[in-house]
Amino acid sequence: MTSRFTVVCWICILAICFTGVLSTGSIQHKSRLYGDLLMSYHKLISPQDGNETQLVVKMALSVGRLYNIDSENMVKVGLYKRFKWNDHRLQWDSSKYGNIVSLHLPVSVLWNPEMDIHLKHGTEQYTDSSTSTNAIVDNTGDISLFTYPATRTQVQCENSATKDQYVCSFVYILWTYDSTEIELDLMEDGAIETDLYKESLDWKLVGNSSERLETYSPDNRSVKTHELVYSLIVKRNQDNTSSCVKPCGTCYLILFCLFFLKTFFCQ
Repeated sequence: MTSRFTVVCWICILAICFTGVLSTGSIQHKSRLYGDLLMSYHKLISPQDGNETQLVVKMALSVGRLYNIDSENMVKVGLYKRFKWNDHRLQWDSSKYGNIVSLHLPVSVLWNPEMDIHLKHGTEQYTDSSTSTNAIVDNTGDISLFTYPATRTQVQCENSATKDQYVCSFVYILWTYDSTEIELDLMEDGAIETDLYKESLDWKLVGNSSERLETYSPDNRSVKTHELVYSLIVKRNQDNTSSCVKPCGTCYLILFCLFFLKTFFCQ
């Protein structure tokens, strides 16, 4: 019985040591890969610069929270962005780095499309922590980025004929590149993502749409550019309004009855 127990203990010790060796080896491979990839990498230079191949950047929008629509039809909403692109400078042979096929890199050290994609009409408020997001980089150079936390974005909405429904459009464009250099496109699914959306008490999200428009550069009418238009259809939450009005009406009725009874009994 004692010998069996001793054998089991030795097996456990060897397994722990072997796992530690593998873990240490993995860390060494990642450290070496990290250093090799970023040794001559410059984040201010896009993957397209000096490359004849057109860079394709795909973008998706995810709505997190709708804060308010003011009297001037300005909506304030929290939006997340998701990007996909390929950077040929971040390719590696996985067999030379312990079969590592993907790596998490901080976006602060990478060129990313958000540096050149801007909201055409409206304002965006970023936080300092938005630059600490990690991007997932595959050994093929494919990069996926989900910006966090959400940016507080304000745009002008169009009021519909019903007066309680609004269409709020967010138009994103490339400011420093045209379509011959970088092609801006929608993500495969296209629609605005609502998985992270938190319901508002005053407003209800009833629909959304997205499309890519082909326009021309204002500086050069022969140069084509692309615009990504994401639209939210928002309606005032009537259920919440009625739920507030009914208790108030009941309170006024009770006060009226109390006043009437007091007057009646005091006579």
